[in-house]
Amino acid sequence: MLRSPCTETLRERDCIMTTNYSLDLFTGKTWEEFHRNGAAVSGFKERRRRIAKRMQTGDYLLCCLTGLSRFVGVLEVLSESYYDDTPIWEDQLLR
Repeated sequence: MLRSPCTETLRERDCIMTTNYSLDLFTGKTWEEFHRNGAAVSGFKERRRRIAKRMQTGDYLLCCLTGLSRFVGVLEVLSESYYDDTPIWEDQLLR
């Protein structure tokens, strides 16, 4: 469920709502693994943790297939980021 960040004390025109877009890069293999695991959770390398923390509900991830340089999907952020070391990719530990 999405809620407006506006409060009852603010007029609707005074409320600025922004949607942010970020790239979510996949290889052919990780794209297949993503779908095989339910296509509900994406992961990022540790060095991108700060970027993931800035993502908010309602933001979008533009999925790009590296190697082919093709956009293959758009994911909507449905919750805050969280740390989980459960493996979702065979080759790398992404969180």
